[in-house]
Amino acid sequence: MGLNLLPTTSSLSVESIFSPDFLAHLRNACPVRKVSYAGRNVVIHMRRGDITPDLHPDRFIPNHVYEAIIRSLISTLGSSIKITVHSQSKSAEPFSSLEALGVHLKLDASMHDAWTDMITADVLVLSKSSFSYVPALYNPNIVIYQPFWHAPLPPWISLAHPQWDDLLHSLHHTLLPIGGRSS
Repeated sequence: MGLNLLPTTSSLSVESIFSPDFLAHLRNACPVRKVSYAGRNVVIHMRRGDITPDLHPDRFIPNHVYEAIIRSLISTLGSSIKITVHSQSKSAEPFSSLEALGVHLKLDASMHDAWTDMITADVLVLSKSSFSYVPALYNPNIVIYQPFWHAPLPPWISLAHPQWDDLLHSLHHTLLPIGGRSS
């Protein structure tokens, strides 16, 4: 194909493994594509099922953290956004507090449906999970990353950054198409 997709250097960083050429090739080969950024479709992955506050507590993210993220997303992007949460029905915490915030729950969806939603999201919020990390690689839009052992790609917004919502606001307005509606 004429592409040098893997680095020839011996040090492997996330930037060298997931080079711009590699990501462009990966995304172009993906049959699921997002046409343009509209800033309205937010997808959140909440890892549940096999993790609880007691079992893998380093990977469990409590509902109150997601509630704060959702409130920030609404405040930053506007109340007209559609927020979809992908998770499993088996959960240590009920989803009622998220439903009260107006999110659409997709519990126990097929991997195909979940990954399609994640790949095409205008804004994708990852869990500490390879399940959401993989489709995030295909998503060319805004990815909000929760720190864990897979390093973020350079353009991703880390929730560890104290002004992550300011970064989101700036990137959102940069990506909005000319003539597009802003929040």
